[in-house]
Amino acid sequence: MPKPTASPARTRRRWPRITAWTVGGILLVLIVGGVVFAFQARSVWSDLTAAKSDLSSVLKDVKKGDTARVDATAQHAHEKAAHANDTVGNPLWTVASVIPFAGPNVDAVRRATQATYDLVDGALPRA
Repeated sequence: MPKPTASPARTRRRWPRITAWTVGGILLVLIVGGVVFAFQARSVWSDLTAAKSDLSSVLKDVKKGDTARVDATAQHAHEKAAHANDTVGNPLWTVASVIPFAGPNVDAVRRATQATYDLVDGALPRA
C-alpha cells in the first residue's frame, strides 16, 4: 500500500513558516553580530584613548628623567595597543570591513589601530 503524502495545501502552509524562521534566524545573527561589534568598537576606542594618554605621559616622564615611570607607562601603552590590535584583527572586523558604506570606515579604524600598535611596539621600551 502506498504511503500517504502530505496534501499540497498542507505543504504550501509550511513554506511561509519555514521562510519566517529562516529570515528571523538570519536577522538574529545580524543583530547579535552588530551588538558584539559595537562593544568591540567601544573597547578599541577605549584602548586607543588610554594608549594615547600613556604616550603623552611617556614624553613628560622622559623629560623629567623618570625611567621607572617611563618603563611602566610604556608597558601599559603597549598592552592597550596590543589589545586593540588583537580586537580589530578578528574575523568580525574583517567581515565588517567589506560591508557597503560602513566598510571603508571600519577598514580605516583597523589600519589606524594596526599602525598605532606597530608604532608603540617598535618605538617604546618594554620592561
